[in-house]
Amino acid sequence: MTRQFLLSIVAVFCLAAVPTTAQELKPPPLPPGELFFTIKGKQPMGLERIHPGLIAALRFTDEQKLALAEARRTTLQNEDLQAAAQAVKSNPNATETQRENVRMLQDEARDKLGAVIEQVLTADQKALIVKIQQAFNDASQAAMAAAQPDFAAAKGDATRSAEARSAYEAKLKDEFARRLNQVFTDAQRTAVQQAAKVQAEQDERAAQNPKRK
Repeated sequence: MTRQFLLSIVAVFCLAAVPTTAQELKPPPLPPGELFFTIKGKQPMGLERIHPGLIAALRFTDEQKLALAEARRTTLQNEDLQAAAQAVKSNPNATETQRENVRMLQDEARDKLGAVIEQVLTADQKALIVKIQQAFNDASQAAMAAAQPDFAAAKGDATRSAEARSAYEAKLKDEFARRLNQVFTDAQRTAVQQAAKVQAEQDERAAQNPKRK
């Protein structure tokens, strides 16, 4: 199955399930960065939390967004899988066999999602993902090296440890932004800036109208 054929099938399926007025008013959202990036080697991480708007640099088409959203819905967000994971998590008497079975199901879901991502993304998008991940890895190493003396001096002091952590996070953000600036083209920088602005506006509206529990 070719990438374009897969996108066409998913796009038709998803659009058929959405009212026409919603299609016209709201384009598909950007996929979360945790689908593409990791921290500490394997743990999925949405790097847009550190550099807002970052995902827009990948310039996803609406068809790609829909395909990725559908793949995520049917794999990691599968209701049966989530129910099984929650049942084990909330059961203090769950056996190791039960936990292992859930881990196997989650691994299978990740593999299936990864296969779809591999088909949906273009070669250029895959190459850019590698560059962004490397930029983050390098930024993380540089920030940690700079922060090590502060962490060592703050050992045993909760207040100073928190200050050292804040300084590290600020350094990481700056180092990451500097490296991304070297990676992105002008068009990609513009896309990221526009997406970051939208994200900031959404965050502001959410802060002004918190959901009641």
